[in-house]
Amino acid sequence: MSVVEFPLYHYLNKARLNRLTEWWRPKAGVIFSLLLFYLCLWDVPYVVGAKLLSYSIVTLTGFGLLGYLLNDWADIPFDRKVGKANLVEKIPPVVRPLLLAALLAITIFPWFVYFKVDALSLGLILLQLILQISYPTPPVRLKRFPLVAMVVDAMYAFAVPAVLAWHTFDITEVLNENHGHIVHFVFLSVWMLAMGLRHIINHHVDDRENDIRTGTANLAINVSVKRLRWVVQCWLFPLELTGALFFFGSLMAYGGFLPLLGVLLFVVAGSRHLGASGPFFNVSFSKTWLDRVASFWLGFLSLLILCVIDWYYLSILVVFLVLFTNIFSHPLVIWKLERFVKWPIEQASIMFNWSIYYFRKWFLRWSEERNWGGHYEKRLKLLADKKKSEKGIVAVFNQNHSKYTETFVSGHLKELPFKVLFFHGWPSPVHFADMESLISPNGFMRKTLRHVWSILDLNKVEIEDARIVDKLIAERADVLLAEFGTMGARCVNISKKAGIPLVPIFYGYDAWHSKTLDEYKDDYLEMFSISPLIFGVSKDICAQLVALGCAENKVRYLPCYVNLDRFAFSERSFAEPRFLSVGRFCQTKAPFITIMAFKQVVEQIPEAKLTMIGNDDGGVLETVSSIIKAYNLENNVELLSSCTSDEVRDKMYDSSIYVQHSITTPFTGDKEGTPVAIMEAMATGMPVISTRHAGIAEMITHGETGILVNEFDYIGMANEMIGLVGDKERMKTMGMAASESIRSNKLVKEHMTILSDELARYIER
Repeated sequence: MSVVEFPLYHYLNKARLNRLTEWWRPKAGVIFSLLLFYLCLWDVPYVVGAKLLSYSIVTLTGFGLLGYLLNDWADIPFDRKVGKANLVEKIPPVVRPLLLAALLAITIFPWFVYFKVDALSLGLILLQLILQISYPTPPVRLKRFPLVAMVVDAMYAFAVPAVLAWHTFDITEVLNENHGHIVHFVFLSVWMLAMGLRHIINHHVDDRENDIRTGTANLAINVSVKRLRWVVQCWLFPLELTGALFFFGSLMAYGGFLPLLGVLLFVVAGSRHLGASGPFFNVSFSKTWLDRVASFWLGFLSLLILCVIDWYYLSILVVFLVLFTNIFSHPLVIWKLERFVKWPIEQASIMFNWSIYYFRKWFLRWSEERNWGGHYEKRLKLLADKKKSEKGIVAVFNQNHSKYTETFVSGHLKELPFKVLFFHGWPSPVHFADMESLISPNGFMRKTLRHVWSILDLNKVEIEDARIVDKLIAERADVLLAEFGTMGARCVNISKKAGIPLVPIFYGYDAWHSKTLDEYKDDYLEMFSISPLIFGVSKDICAQLVALGCAENKVRYLPCYVNLDRFAFSERSFAEPRFLSVGRFCQTKAPFITIMAFKQVVEQIPEAKLTMIGNDDGGVLETVSSIIKAYNLENNVELLSSCTSDEVRDKMYDSSIYVQHSITTPFTGDKEGTPVAIMEAMATGMPVISTRHAGIAEMITHGETGILVNEFDYIGMANEMIGLVGDKERMKTMGMAASESIRSNKLVKEHMTILSDELARYIER
């Protein structure tokens, strides 16, 4: 049998090694950093320290791999029932006990050749093994019971190994003369247990949907994510921080200044999560500053001090960086240094500005407007946002910052009665508000960081998501509103990590385009699973969402937002044959077919004019321009690029008939939703000629509020255009009926109220 064919090679490929070592940094990193602090605390010589650490790595690795082997081995029959892949099942049955014995031998080997044992350490070793065995193995199988399983997991992953490692160091080299005083072990256990429980809750929240499908016990299934976040914020995180502070504090009596360093590190880390209101700490289901300090910075700073004492510790520093970072990923410390330097300057500036403000207010008696000067409007907006935040805080995610065609998005940003947090960008929405970057305010630094992440093979998406989640938690967002289904799919992990419900809106291509559906198939299914509510802007889209796998009771039909006040009804003379078309030059709007129909019109009515407004999308504009030139229509057709909403409205008032030949694209199956420009045209009293396509046919009653032709029937559209332009009375009657139809449509008229009421269901105040 070749190496490639051997099952163990299949078992230990890169993907599976990632699974085997995913515990290493958050769990072993904490223990290893704790032990480095121990060596620093007692000024342990390099020869002794290297020996202690080497054997510690052996036993930590053994315990970790042993836990994974037992867990997967016990899960084989359960995973097989639900079709879940299992790593140990790939290993021949005869090899499994041999592998178990080998890992057990590796785990206890250091105690036979070097580490000393007393009653406490022996009891801890036995407790660790009992917990690891009873957690997955029938008939006990404690993992069946989520609450019990969480405590057991936290004990054998964090609390027991930490106390065992510290005590083993104590008795092996007798470096700590006070090792009999075990009060610090109580606080160490509290710290580690709380940290472990918080990590496991994070894991439960992240795996909730998978565990529902596989029938795995998961606390997040029966307890709301918001409730779990409250437990983390108000109980586990404070308990973890308190345990750490008391642990280091208990060492001060005989540990010199170093325990004070530990206290300061954790005070600073904890203060980074202080909340301005509500729960005392802003903590999400992702890594915290305490995690970073406990698993890296405590060990790293301890090593730096040890290197000053004995430069041989540089070798261990290299090993530490290799084991617990992505190969020297900490050139990022340069960026941290920049922030560290800027922070006191910013704080001093704030204090100075507020001093000036109160001096002017109290002593000079200046008015608020005069006092704030050029910042007065911004101040009023902040006060308005503060008032809105009392109703709730909605984070709106969109690919574009201010795309001219997405008036429905800008409407949500301006008109929602909540405080709105705007995240935008693609493929990662890491820009906040106007153009504030969540990566770095400096463009050069943003590029540098991304290059560093690429060179070091770091997961850029995870880093970016963590920044977004931190911002959401800091701003106390209640619900995520994703504009377009693709953005909703992108926000799935953000929603899960933040513990904030996700509500996406599908507008058209995101529900129909075949390549988009292929690319996002799995992401959509996960989004359908976690999202409590999903909007579609046409009944057509809503039916498609159900066909794609979304539960019907989650889907809600709500046409796009239209500002009916801005697009007010206007009387027209209909004196000139002026046609108008508004929208991107894209395949679904098929402007080239509109030109083909308009050519037939010009042959009958030479003075007819057509204005087309929109930017190019995929080279369609050039095709349209070529057709216009081929048909000699340059004097009849006006092509305009992007216009403001007011400019579009004015063009509608100056035109007689709105035309748009939307189609279902032959190759990709792409379709529109309910085009906003058509609804705006109807609102102004403009008769519309379009196609029986998607939401258009839902808005227009043929012959009453507009005219519909079949897709690709440009001759039929031309005949309707010629017939309507010659009947001014019919144009007037149809335009009035169209305006009344849109204005009396409850879903259009009350769009913002309906959307706000739905979002309010997920806001607790």
